[in-house]
Formats: sequence, structure tokens, C-alpha cells
Amino acid sequence: MECMAVMPALQELNQQMFVQSQIGVLCNVREDHLDEMGPTLDDVARSLSRAMPVGGVCVTAGRERRMLLEQEASRRDSKLVAVEPHSVTDAEMRGFGYITFKENVAIALAVAAELGVCRTDALRGMYAAPPDPGALTVTSYDVGGAMVSLANIFAANDPRSTVMNFRHLLARGGLQRPCLTVINCRPDRIKRNAQMGAIVDELATDVLFLIGHPTKSARAGIPHGWRGKIVDLGGAQRDPAEIWHAIAAHAPRGGTVTAVGNIHGQGEHLLDYIDAHATPWRNAPWTPR
Repeated sequence: MECMAVMPALQELNQQMFVQSQIGVLCNVREDHLDEMGPTLDDVARSLSRAMPVGGVCVTAGRERRMLLEQEASRRDSKLVAVEPHSVTDAEMRGFGYITFKENVAIALAVAAELGVCRTDALRGMYAAPPDPGALTVTSYDVGGAMVSLANIFAANDPRSTVMNFRHLLARGGLQRPCLTVINCRPDRIKRNAQMGAIVDELATDVLFLIGHPTKSARAGIPHGWRGKIVDLGGAQRDPAEIWHAIAAHAPRGGTVTAVGNIHGQGEHLLDYIDAHATPWRNAPWTPR
């Protein structure tokens, strides 16, 4: 079960009164929901720790605040199991037919071990399981005879995870210039919209498309020295066909479209339109492994 509560008190109530899990997973501590759990990352770590099982086990891949997490686990008589990405080999990663990260696999293997499932059986189950609908994907389309790749990074809710996903794809040859970035804005995620605007340089953005609303919240975060082009296609009722055609007009020689922010709203409508109407590239040159 996933804890969807973001208020610290509700995270604790969810664990202590409803779920009462014996094994908890705290994937990482990053800049997400700072309005509710912040303002600092130490505050976020303490907030997330309120969902640790009292007298149970908590598995984490978080490294920067591991000492703090150990202190919080000790307060709850919870055993903290800290995993390292290098514990998963490159050969083991090649078994996945989609893009994933060693940190996530290491967490899943640690949970399996706590349940008495051997490593071989756990990996076999992971390889056979269908990927999550929000899994990182790169899909190539034919836009006027040029190949345009769409990197769906909507599932990465915070700026550091978004940049990490982008660099992961870049290192594996999954991206090519020019880089077009789409930020989907939500009225209930104003601070996150601004956080996404702040990383346009790190996403090697040549052209930035703003969709959803209010787009001014993402504009506010864009660094002053950034010299790319902004195409504002905001609005809750904007036709996704118009958005896709505008993107295509800026990619006459191919490139990569990186979709970030949050999928709900216009992001979801855009992906649905692309899936239904865009022409797949005939020979996608890159396989996400």
C-alpha cells in the first residue's frame, strides 16, 4: 500500500491507526511537498519518518540524511535497513524490459529478503511483472519525416528526481538535441510548478512549453540567465491537438520532448492525444534497458 498523505500528522495516523504495516519503505528524502512537510529537507525526513512501523522494519535508499533516519527509527524501535544502488549488478538490471533504477531494485530486493524470498525468485518476479503506468518511458514518433522522442518523466514529482531521470536517459543515449521541455502546471502545486521552471537549464532546454495552469507559476521559477524560447499554451481547456502541433512545429529536424511536472490535467490529456493520433517512428533506434 502507498501512503498518499502529505501532512505529517496524517502520515502517522495512516500507519498507526489504519495500515499498521510491519515493513515500511522510505524511498528517499527530496524536495517534494515542502509546503506541508518542509521547509527544510531535515523536516521532510522527520515527517516521512512518522510513517515508520513501530517495532517493525523500514527500508530506505536515502543516503544524505541516513543518520537522521537512523535516529528516527531508533525512537520507534524500528530496524532501518539502508540499501546501496551498487548492490545491484548491471547484469541484473538488463533483465528489465523498461527503464528503472538500481536504488528501486535494491529496495525491492531488501523487502523480499525481509519476507524470506530469495534474490533469484525476487528478480524473476520483477522481470515478469508489468511496469507501473507511471514508469519512465521514451517513445519515438514520426513528425514530418523526422524522429521526435517523447521522454515521459511526469512520475518524478520533485526537481532532483526529474533531473536524475533526465541524466539517466542522456547517459544511455536515449535523448538527442534539440531538447524541448513541457512543464504541466497544476493550481494545487504552485511551488512545484516553480521548481520545474528552475531546472530548465539542467534539462538542456532549447524550447520550453508551458501547459496547464497557472503557467505564470512555472515562469516565476525560470532562471534569469536562461536564453531559450518560451511557448505558453496554458489553460485547463486547451486542445491537446493544438499543443502537440505546436511542439511538432518546433521540431522539424527531430529532437527530444521531455515532459515534466505532474501528469494530472493537461499532461494526461496530451499523452492520451499523442497515443491515439501521433505516428510511431518506424524503426526506433534505442531500446530502454
